[in-house]
Amino acid sequence: MIQRIQSVFLLLTTILAGLFLTGEIFKFADSKDSEFLMNMSGIFRIGAERELLPVMKTLPLLILSLLIPVVSLISIFLFKKRKIQLKVILMLFLLNLLLIGIAAFYGISFMSRNQLSLLPRFEMFIPLINIILIILAWRGIKNDEDLVRSYDRLR
Repeated sequence: MIQRIQSVFLLLTTILAGLFLTGEIFKFADSKDSEFLMNMSGIFRIGAERELLPVMKTLPLLILSLLIPVVSLISIFLFKKRKIQLKVILMLFLLNLLLIGIAAFYGISFMSRNQLSLLPRFEMFIPLINIILIILAWRGIKNDEDLVRSYDRLR
C-alpha cells in the first residue's frame, strides 16, 4: 500500500485537507483597518480584542471541507481495487473543484459587497495543491492498471 507513490500522494492530500480544516481560507481588509477572515465554517469580523464576530455562515464549504479528507483517506485503503480507487479519486477531484468554486464564490461575493481587499494566505492554495496531488495519484493508479492489463494479455 504505502510503497506505491500514489498512496503517498493521497496521504499528502489527506494531510493538507486536514490542515485546510484548521486554517483561515481568506483574510480581508478594508480602508478603515477592519479585518475579516473566512474559514470553513463562515466569515467572521475580527474584533478589538481579536475575538471573532460571526458575519455569515458557509455550510456548503464546511461540508466539503469535512468530506474531502475522509474520501481521500478511504481512497488510500482501496489499493487492491484499482478501478474503484480510480472512481473515488475522480470524485475527490470533483469535490476539490467544487470546494474551490464555492470558496471563491463566497469570498468574491463578500469582498465585492463590502469593498474589501484580499490578503494572501497559504491556506487558500491548499485545494490547488490537492488537485495536483490527486492528478498525480490518478496517473500512478492508471499506470498500475495498464501494467496489470498488459500482463493479462501476455497470459
